[in-house]
Amino acid sequence: MPRITLTLSQAADAIGIAPAALKTLAVQGDIPSMTRGENLLFFQDDLDLWFSRMVVGGNTQQLDKAKEEQARRQKDASPTLSALCPRECVTCALPGRTRATIIKALTELAEQSGFLYNPEDFRNEITKREEAGSTNLGNGIAIPHTMTREVGFFEQTFICIAKLATPAYFNAAPDDSKTEILILSCSADSSEHLNILNKISSLCRCTSFIQDVREATTDEEIWQALLNAENALANPSKKKRDR
Repeated sequence: MPRITLTLSQAADAIGIAPAALKTLAVQGDIPSMTRGENLLFFQDDLDLWFSRMVVGGNTQQLDKAKEEQARRQKDASPTLSALCPRECVTCALPGRTRATIIKALTELAEQSGFLYNPEDFRNEITKREEAGSTNLGNGIAIPHTMTREVGFFEQTFICIAKLATPAYFNAAPDDSKTEILILSCSADSSEHLNILNKISSLCRCTSFIQDVREATTDEEIWQALLNAENALANPSKKKRDR
């Protein structure tokens, strides 16, 4: 399947910053891009992975100011991660010790949502995405997703949250760490996918969500960790008073 390319305007819109700001990052070599004539082009999967590593790693200084207005516009209309995550799609003991067996287990977990049209097509698409480039962000976290955004894979947007029963090398990681936590993003729209990444970033950087998931011993504890993290983000003043 050919890789999807985005124009400067499309790529800027996808990550929520001005085209001029994105062009500066591309020219500086801070973000993967290519030139065709006088035009800058971006591969969608490269952009996804770069953005994922930026937001989960907390290296968002160049993006935060430009994204503030977009975040304000999306706040009320955008669903929470808990609203996108069926309770059946949470597990504290996902089986698998290789990339192939982990993807198989993730597909079976995603099937519990009732939103997958064809599990085998979905599994193949997740595999293609990992073969094209790892979605392992380091620090034991991976955010696998489909290579392309198509409504043919699932009925509606949803996520799955899984802790591996045994940490394993799911795919190459920047810090060569084993994967412990996988958050599977299933979205037919690039903007929705990037919005999900933003929410995951906030949970990772501003709450104890990842540590709570690592310590969880039941599915319910992971679900509660998600609710607690979202509540902490929604009520920052309460968190300060509690301290």
